[in-house]
Amino acid sequence: MKQIEHQAAHVPTEIPFVRRLLRYTVFASIIMLVLGWDFLVKEVPGGYYAVTINRLTGDISARMLPGRFFGPMLNVRLWQIKDTFRFDAMAVRYVNGGTATISGSARFELPNDSSLLIALHQAYLTQESFVSRTLRPQTQDALNGSAQLMTSTESYTSQKGQFQALAKDQINNGVFVLEAGSAIDTVGGEEVRRNRITRDSKGNPVRKPNPMREFHVVVDLLTVDDPAYEDRIRDQITSRRKKLMDGVIAKSQGLLAQEETKSVAAKGEAKLVENEYLQKVLNIKEIVSAQLTADTAQISAGARREAARIQREAQEIQGETANLFGQGEAQVKLLMQDADSNLELRLSAFEEGHRIRAEAFGAGKQPVPKIRLGQNGNTSTMLDMLGIQAARGLLSTQPK
Repeated sequence: MKQIEHQAAHVPTEIPFVRRLLRYTVFASIIMLVLGWDFLVKEVPGGYYAVTINRLTGDISARMLPGRFFGPMLNVRLWQIKDTFRFDAMAVRYVNGGTATISGSARFELPNDSSLLIALHQAYLTQESFVSRTLRPQTQDALNGSAQLMTSTESYTSQKGQFQALAKDQINNGVFVLEAGSAIDTVGGEEVRRNRITRDSKGNPVRKPNPMREFHVVVDLLTVDDPAYEDRIRDQITSRRKKLMDGVIAKSQGLLAQEETKSVAAKGEAKLVENEYLQKVLNIKEIVSAQLTADTAQISAGARREAARIQREAQEIQGETANLFGQGEAQVKLLMQDADSNLELRLSAFEEGHRIRAEAFGAGKQPVPKIRLGQNGNTSTMLDMLGIQAARGLLSTQPK
């Protein structure tokens, strides 16, 4: 019993030691993992290829895709897939002996092939070494070979655009092998030295070896700045530009004079056309005015003739009217005279009858009229007297 109690008493002292040991082990492992992460895990960033070298065996392999991988025993060399290098003041000599320095930039692309990438790494070890040992000298030779195909004057005039295309072609495919020749200058008429591209039996250009083609490295963009010419060439350029500018000015002035002459002639023609137009307008106005006058005269004459005709007809109608009126007056007078005679007779008869009655009444006798008027043997009444008075009034108003 004492032994069991003794063992139980020592158990709690052993458990904390094991726990501390495990804790220290985990802690040390974490520290080692953090410190050795870069040693254990490698990474290929985007836009790069990677060449890995085993430290123990020396084996070389390539990784063409970005990402992390486990490689505690690997050395990693990164190669940028697309890169641009800048070249400054590369000296060139043109076929006529003029010199200049050219600056610019070239963008190149590595091959997407693991075997070619491994070969490139084995030849140069780093991308910077490839640029300095191969790409830069190839660019220098290509620029100079392009300059040998033209004069310094042509390089900034007629062949300026072609220079860059020739240089890019020779960087990628190899520098041309040239042979000396001569040609007649179309401007000055003098014989000048000309280099020609050597061609094989099939007509293809003969080129110098190009180490870039072995690794399929391609320059896809070449930018060439304006050359910095030597003083002699620069003076020639200035003089030529001045002559060109003077020629342009003279031509512009000549064209301006021609345009002014044309403008003056056009103005003169326009003035003639305007005068002719105005004269035509005046002629038309005169013709229209004369026509209107003639038409007016014709219309007036017709109107006068019509008025005379109407007046004659009116006079004839008035004559007939007067004649008819005269005949009517004569007839009225005859009728009035007949009426007057009848009235006078009747009035005389009435007066005589009344006189006799008056005398008879005055003498107290029965009147016996000599003439009897009226119906049924009756004498005239008071109405007959009023009729006689009205007839006298009518006679007094009739014309004599």
